Amino acid sequence: MIGLMVAELGGTVATLALFGIASPDAYRTQLWKVGGENGFNSSPDQILYAYANYRPIPKTPLVWSEL
Repeated sequence: MIGLMVAELGGTVATLALFGIASPDAYRTQLWKVGGENGFNSSPDQILYAYANYRPIPKTPLVWSEL
């Protein structure tokens, strides 16, 4: 029983380490950009571009609006 618990702990630590290394910018930003291009969420570049160039703020998709 103790051997199985040690093996499970090793597997859990290895899995968490791999996901922790991959998490910061590997998939999240790419999926956010693709979602913005397809209209599922706001693009990370649109609002920043609008603020930087004094342009009107683009319409935010309903999912992220205050409604």
